[in-house]
Amino acid sequence: MTAHFIALYLLASSIGLCTSKMPQIKEIPTDLEAVDGRDASLICKTTGVPHPKITWTHNGKISLPKRFRVLNSGSLHISNLQLEDSGEYTCYAENEFGSTMRSFNFTVRRHTEIMNDLERLAVIAGTKATFHCKVTHDKNLALRVFWLHNRKSINFDEEPRFIKTSDHSLIITKTTKMDSGIYTCHAETSLDETAASGALIVQDVTEPSQLKNIPKEVIGYSKENWKKREYY
Repeated sequence: MTAHFIALYLLASSIGLCTSKMPQIKEIPTDLEAVDGRDASLICKTTGVPHPKITWTHNGKISLPKRFRVLNSGSLHISNLQLEDSGEYTCYAENEFGSTMRSFNFTVRRHTEIMNDLERLAVIAGTKATFHCKVTHDKNLALRVFWLHNRKSINFDEEPRFIKTSDHSLIITKTTKMDSGIYTCHAETSLDETAASGALIVQDVTEPSQLKNIPKEVIGYSKENWKKREYY
C-alpha cells in the first residue's frame, strides 16, 4: 500500500499535479527614464505555484494614485507621467509558500517642447527671413535642434546663406524664390522629440503679396512609443 502511494505521488509530481514553488522575479527593469505626459508600463515578470500576488510600492508607499494600475501580467501601468513619479519602485511577489521583492529607480524627466508657433512669412527676394524656435527641455538631457526645408535637412555648411543661431533661430540671408516652402524646427533628446513648422514665400518686388496663400497649419508631434511602453 505504501509503495503504491509513493508511486502515485511520484507520478503526480512528474505531471505537475503536486508542484508548489516559491515566487521568483524573473524580469524587472534596471534604472530607467521617461518624460512627463507619457504613459509607462514597468515590468515585473514572476514565476511561482500558485501564481503569486503582485503588489507595488513607490518610495515605500503602498497607496498609489489612481493613475497607477497593476496589470494582470504584474506590470505597473502609469498614465500621464508626472515629475513627482520619480523615485524607487519595488515589486513584491507573494504566494502561500513565500515572497520576494526587487527594486529599481525610475526618473521622470521634463518633456521637450517648442514654446512658440513658427512664423508665416512673405518677403521680397534679396531680403532676410527669420524663423524663431524657442525650445525648453530637461537640462539633464542633451538637446539636438536641426532645421528642415520641405522635409529635407538643411546642411548649413553647404548653404552659407542659412544660419542657425545659438537660440536655435533660423536666419536666411539674401532670400531667393527657391527658398519658398515649409520650414520645420525639430528638437530632440534621447527620450523624446518634437517639431513645429512655418511657411515662407519669397516674391519678386513686382509680384503682388501672396501672404494669403501661406498654409495656416503649424505642425507639431512627439514620440508616442512611450505610451504603453514596457521597459526592460
